[in-house]
Amino acid sequence: MSTNRTRPEVAQLLREFGATLDNVRTLAGRGFTYRRLAEQAKNTRGVPLPIASIHRLLHGHTRPEWAVVAQFLKLLGQTEQDIQQTWYPRWLALMEKINAIEHATGAVVLFDSIACALCGVAVVDPQLHQRWHAENEALMRRSTIRVVPHTRRHAG
Repeated sequence: MSTNRTRPEVAQLLREFGATLDNVRTLAGRGFTYRRLAEQAKNTRGVPLPIASIHRLLHGHTRPEWAVVAQFLKLLGQTEQDIQQTWYPRWLALMEKINAIEHATGAVVLFDSIACALCGVAVVDPQLHQRWHAENEALMRRSTIRVVPHTRRHAG
């Protein structure tokens, strides 16, 4: 979600998260320019990442969608395990803090539900859903059904 009026506390959280991601980009090496990342994203089956989207993500100008964050980290060479075990919980915590601030201040929160990166389901309560995955991980591994996440793409 992107709004014209972002609460100062939310803007600060978004800037901090963006700076953390930019630090990962810096540590990954000099070759990871915005342009190179955008070109790499075009050549993958993941989420498109135009230069402007990368800029907005790293400067905290927008509430980042999980698919964008995950794609960005993949392009930097982060492992799937690190993305799911380290970055997904960080992103969930950020979204929960933002939602708490907006609800506490009486803001009307109008945004798409959070999509689970593991199973693709729309999530209303991220902590409950994360617990469900933890409790049912063995069952899902034994299952013959494979869940393929679906990422919605929209202009905006």
